[in-house]
Amino acid sequence: MKRGPDLAGHLPAAMPELGAAVPALAVSGIASTEPFLIEGEAASVQGVLKGGIDRIRIHDRVVVRDLTLAGSLGVNFVLMPGALRRERTGPLGTIMENVVVAPTLPFVAVQWSGSPVASDDALRLRLTPADSQVQYDMRDGVLRAHGQDSGQSVALALHGGKGEWTVLDAGDGSLLVSHEMGGAGPLTLLIAAGSEAALRSAFAAAAHLAAHERRAAAASVDGVRVVTGVAELDEGVAWASSRVGASLRRSAVEGTGHDGVGSSHRVFWSGLGALAVADVETAGLAVSLLDDMLGAGEACQPEWPLGAMATLLAARLALTSGDASAARQRARFVLSGPSSPSGLSSDGVGLWALALETLADALRYTETDDRIADLRRLAVELPSAAAGGTRLPMVGDRRPDAGDFLTSVLAGGVGKPPATGMSRLDETLHTWSGFGEDADGAWGQWRAMLSLGFASGPSGPASWDEVEDAMAPGAPVTGAMLAAFSHSVLGYMPDAPSGRLRLAPRFPSHVHSLAIEGLRLASTSIALRYERSKTLHRFELEPTSARVPPMLVLEPSVPGKRLVEAHIGGVSADLEATSEGERVRVRVQLPLEGPCTIDLRTE
Repeated sequence: MKRGPDLAGHLPAAMPELGAAVPALAVSGIASTEPFLIEGEAASVQGVLKGGIDRIRIHDRVVVRDLTLAGSLGVNFVLMPGALRRERTGPLGTIMENVVVAPTLPFVAVQWSGSPVASDDALRLRLTPADSQVQYDMRDGVLRAHGQDSGQSVALALHGGKGEWTVLDAGDGSLLVSHEMGGAGPLTLLIAAGSEAALRSAFAAAAHLAAHERRAAAASVDGVRVVTGVAELDEGVAWASSRVGASLRRSAVEGTGHDGVGSSHRVFWSGLGALAVADVETAGLAVSLLDDMLGAGEACQPEWPLGAMATLLAARLALTSGDASAARQRARFVLSGPSSPSGLSSDGVGLWALALETLADALRYTETDDRIADLRRLAVELPSAAAGGTRLPMVGDRRPDAGDFLTSVLAGGVGKPPATGMSRLDETLHTWSGFGEDADGAWGQWRAMLSLGFASGPSGPASWDEVEDAMAPGAPVTGAMLAAFSHSVLGYMPDAPSGRLRLAPRFPSHVHSLAIEGLRLASTSIALRYERSKTLHRFELEPTSARVPPMLVLEPSVPGKRLVEAHIGGVSADLEATSEGERVRVRVQLPLEGPCTIDLRTE
């Protein structure tokens, strides 16, 4: 048997103690039987708050299952993206347990503040190298296991523990592993997976566990950030953004091997949510996942054609990021390949028409005029083709479908979504639609959903999606919530090919202060701040990074019966204004060359 690398030499002489401070984005409470899932870019951990850890995934496979600690019971927890902290009681008193999922390195760390029990086999787990011919070796307290491919291994080390690993071959390609939990100081279980070089890097990085904990808990997103001073709102949006990103990164390495209909919705709405917070890298993963599902011929609902969802998401990715590569590939497939929308039922026509029109808009400067004309012609001809004949323009014989719904709500309007087969997602889409009719009422429903998931969602704290399978691809409810906020509250509509950004904010009437950072248009990032003092509404906009000044189209809807006066940069301006019941919509268009202040006074 080939011996593994000498990993013990890469373990630090001392392991930093975790849990000294509770960072932002934390949710604390009494532990229950709710499942939890903490995620990073390279790994995830799934378990039960009052129990053990069901599985640990690193990169593309589950490497540990059924991690338990004998004689202890969780009594309290603090959960945050990438980290979990639990107080546990045992025969020797109360200890603190921390689990850290490193966002960028292939390791997971579990640390206990002291020795919870003294039995020889207190720590138990199942090691799964994912091969029927499992082999292992132990050297200086490090257990390394691998299958036929000895270059892809799993390594365990219990820093601060006494004794050696006890290993039993389960005969099914897994190892039953236990270890004594003696020792006075912090005990740290380090789990790493990958190549020999990756294992060495992970063990060396263990000396900086405290830094990794801060990095994991920060949940920083290169995209939209909400700043209101209301922690539940600001951190809820940040955590939701982090959840969508982590779920799609996990899906990219694990595949979408669940039911095809559900998987298509999970990935599509997750990708739409990622775009809503300007996370174009994650949205690109969603586009790739949908393309893979198309190639595999996965099933979808007639009302929600998989090809149309993939096309629409690729087009909107190009409109946000300016990168049209995925959109051009979709155009080639649609016009001449196996994804051509031929033989559609009338149920899916509207979504295909929206997808093709959006694709034509996204490619209007990167494709030939003939190909753009072909896309637009196909979008117009689809309804007639699906109906089986020529349809006169004035005959409205097609019932509203997914395309009509998305066309409306992406522009902040009202729509009726066809059922997705996922009850919580349907509820979220219904709430999204309500913003176009009653902004204040829909805001209250949306905030209630955000609060519920942030406090104790279906899959544990700070998660809004059902747990049917905690490792299922994507976070569709979370993505739809983000999309509702971005498109119906902010009116965020980027058009990177034209260098134009439309913002149509419709803030609830009780909101007097709000700031949004990280609104993206290609490589440009824009900050929006809103302040209200009685009938004076001030909008401050600033390009925080930009190569070329973007063209800004600002169309805010503010409380009031009419616009009394307006100033741009302190100079009086005659602006177009439209009354909308108890609100007024104002339109401003200007190149955003630097910080700009727009004051609107209503009555």
